[in-house]
Amino acid sequence: MQGEKDDGFGLIEIIVSMALLGLLAAALAPLFASSLALTAKSAVLAHANQLANSRIEELRASATCATAAGAPVTSTDSRGVGHTVTTTIDASTCATDGLLQVEVDVDTTSALFDSEPIVSVSTTIWVH
Repeated sequence: MQGEKDDGFGLIEIIVSMALLGLLAAALAPLFASSLALTAKSAVLAHANQLANSRIEELRASATCATAAGAPVTSTDSRGVGHTVTTTIDASTCATDGLLQVEVDVDTTSALFDSEPIVSVSTTIWVH
């Protein structure tokens, strides 16, 4: 009489493999959570950079020596995070050399960042 074939997996093998899979998932869970937080922070920073660059380009397109900074502008990104864009313009030398010193700061309501502006851009705009 021939021996019986042992096809398939037994209950013990299945339980051991499930335990190993559970340990692996538990070890990788913190890595997954931190990568989600980093992705959210990167998205907020990217939107803030876009807002600052848009404001600089608006000023380049229409700036004169009489350009005023204006009130801070508030916007909300697709995640519902609020941003405040503040523009500071120094036109003290504009009449003599045609240059405006511009600084654009972007702050956020996100808890991922402290109270400092998350983006600060400074540039000089030539006014003709």
